[in-house]
Amino acid sequence: FIYGVINWKEGADEALTAGIIDEVERALLAAPKRATAAGPIWADGPSRNDAPAAPVPTAIFEVEEEEPEEEPAFVADGTEALGDWLAAARSAAEAAVQFDQRSRHALYRALSHAYDFALAADARADEFAELLADSGITAQARAPMTPVVKLVFGVTYDKTRLAEYGLALMHGRRHGLGQGALLGFLEGHVGGLKGVVQAERVERRPAPSAAKPATDYRTRARALQPTMIVPFAGDDEFVLLVARRIDGEHVAMLGAAGHDDVMLQKALRTLAR
Repeated sequence: FIYGVINWKEGADEALTAGIIDEVERALLAAPKRATAAGPIWADGPSRNDAPAAPVPTAIFEVEEEEPEEEPAFVADGTEALGDWLAAARSAAEAAVQFDQRSRHALYRALSHAYDFALAADARADEFAELLADSGITAQARAPMTPVVKLVFGVTYDKTRLAEYGLALMHGRRHGLGQGALLGFLEGHVGGLKGVVQAERVERRPAPSAAKPATDYRTRARALQPTMIVPFAGDDEFVLLVARRIDGEHVAMLGAAGHDDVMLQKALRTLAR
């Protein structure tokens, strides 16, 4: 018997399958007959008289998938329109999507073309605006590369991946990469695309603001003029007291509110602003 490994990548066409089955059948017919066992026939063994005939094996082909052939590099000569840059980027993106991004090089090549298109768009703002309007895409000041990757990969493409691709293009711009340079940058960066995306996210985080010097409310409180002086035993410089108003001109001191630093700080902040 001939056993085949089935992975369902791609089946052979009808004519080829029929030819293989025909060859297998002829090979089986030409094979020497197996001698009948001399011993007793088992009721459930392979030699029983009513045993069904062995099935004819079906031929299944495994077709190796090859990397997509790279199209000739897009060479700008100054006469091309912005749409030509976009067409080259879309062609590279379609190749990457066709192979379900199993080829990292194909994806990086597509991103490099998208980056080159973005650089060309910088110098042709009017044409870029027309392309966005025709595609129903809105420009984003906070994420300027998102419209670019949407134009290249399609507005229905996975949003998470579009966001990552936009960050990768932004990182290339941050480093001042020229046309054709993003491919090597991605392939040479630690962690590849994921590493570039992470690096851009770190760069985009706002710088921590300088801590404001803490206001010394105790110093300010020392400069305040007292409204009254009353006897009160203790050695704390500041004491939080509670008073009850008696009339429009007098309050009755009830006592200290304890030694709560938080409450004292709030009280000082209120008095010494």
